[in-house]
Formats: sequence, structure tokens, C-alpha cells
Amino acid sequence: MNGFHFEENIADTVKDSLMHYLSIHNTAYSEFYTLKTCYHSSLSTNSLNTVLAWNEIHASYPYSYNFGREQVYCMLYTISGTGTVSLNGNKTVASENTFVFLPCSPNVSIRIQSTHWNYIIFYIQGPFLSFYYELYKERYCGVVSSENMPRIEASLTSLISYMRNYIPNELIINKLLVDLLTELTCDEFSFSSGRGGKMYLEDIKSYYDTHYSEDLNLDNVSTQAGINKYRLCREFKAAYGFSPLQYLNGRRLEEAEHLLTDTDLKVHEVAERVGIENTTHFINLFKRKHKMTPAAYRNRPSVSSSLTAVR
Repeated sequence: MNGFHFEENIADTVKDSLMHYLSIHNTAYSEFYTLKTCYHSSLSTNSLNTVLAWNEIHASYPYSYNFGREQVYCMLYTISGTGTVSLNGNKTVASENTFVFLPCSPNVSIRIQSTHWNYIIFYIQGPFLSFYYELYKERYCGVVSSENMPRIEASLTSLISYMRNYIPNELIINKLLVDLLTELTCDEFSFSSGRGGKMYLEDIKSYYDTHYSEDLNLDNVSTQAGINKYRLCREFKAAYGFSPLQYLNGRRLEEAEHLLTDTDLKVHEVAERVGIENTTHFINLFKRKHKMTPAAYRNRPSVSSSLTAVR
């Protein structure tokens, strides 16, 4: 147990959690898991955001942990390997180069999913963290991939580098935490120019344009984009005038029109080709747009004559 060192005012629950971690590992490795801590702050911790404790963890299978009840927050960055983070029964995968921000509460647990899981964990406390967390929840589906968000990656790297290489200064730590939390909760894409911001919306729209024939659902698309699905729906409709599903169905119907005009595929084959497995649903969508069935659309005089000419 001598491998752990704590700041004087660190929360008891944080101490307990780290002692628990050491207890389930070989004590010979205690020095390797030594907690790197901040100094005892000379300023009021009520006015600054601070790192109560942090460490780079090298976990081996099997490994799991349930957090305690202290009102502190946790930031977890996966270096390699894979784990899962469970909050109120909802599980998200923490894979390489992903970042998670969450409260330390009895409803939160982590579990290794690979042979080894290497991650850096920060226990943080300070004003407005609950506000930042609410914004984080609205924007993301649990985890953030830093690979696709260079500004977030840069802020996170700065924090890790500072904690590793310098004697901690409370004002600098506060600044680095605020920088990171601001990058996480502000719309990073608004910093980009030339595409009107919201670049991820254009990427999703382009994905629908080229993958319309696949089995796409909002949960999968939002998870892949790392965006909360409700936020995605709201911003997609604001940008294009249609919900994601409406746009996807419109793209599918456009392609169906071409197939009905230029091929002799049967109606159910056309439906399958454009990604709609339920033929009845396809017919209803088509009728809603064209006021006629797919068969009637194909059998219009101009279409029928062109098909005859092709044959």
C-alpha cells in the first residue's frame, strides 16, 4: 500500500477507490501504480478547478471497478486496449485514443474488455463541473475520439504533459482544465472556416448519399460520429430542413426512381436495393411522395416506351 500518495485534502472516496485498485493487483507492482498528486492548494479550491489525483493505469484482465459516492468528476483517456464504461446501465466502449468525462457515483463502473487496458485517469473537482458535464452529455454518446478532434487532443496532451513534467501550479492546472472542458463542450467545428461550421453534418449527409443501401439507424450513425443523437437530429434539421431519417428516405426514393425507370427489377428488389427491406413500407413511402405506387410510376407511358426501346 505504500505506493499511493495523496494530496492532504483529497476526497476519502478517491483514496478508497485507489486503495481498492491496488488490493486487486499484486502488491509487488505498487510502485508502478503510484498516484501522482497535486500540492496542497494555498488558494480556495471553491474558486478553481483542480486535479485531486491522477495516474496512468496499466490494467490486466480481469479488472473492473465501481466508483464511490463523492461529488467529484473523473476524466479517463485510453492509451491502448479496450474497456467499457457503464453509467446507469448504459455502456460505452473506451477504445484507443478515446476520452470519457463522467461523475464519480455508485452508478458508474468500468471494466476491462481486452487482455490489457492502459489508460490515464484524472479525479477533478471545481466550480461549474456539473454544468460542463451536462453540456458534454448533450453533445456526445459517452466517449470522444480525440483522433478526429485535434483541438481536444491538443488540450488533453497539454494537460497530461504538464502533470508529467512540471511541479503543479494551481492556476496553470485550472487554465488547462478549463481549456480542455471548453473544447469538449463548445462546438469545435465552429472554429473551422469555409464550410459554415458543422462539418460533421456534411460528413453525415455525404455518408447517407453513398451508403443509403445499408442498414442505417440513428443510433449507429450518431455513435459513429460521436454525437448525441438528439443533438444530431436538431442540428441536421436546422441545416438541411429535414431530419436525418427524412433525408435518408428521400435519398433512397431518388435511387428507387432511377431503378424503376431504367431497370426491370421487381418492386421488392428495388426496395431491397435501396436499403428498405419491408416492401410495404417502401410502397407507402413512395406513394406519400409521388401519389402513386412504384408499379404505377414505372408503367407511365413515357417510362414504358423507354424501357421497350432499351430492350
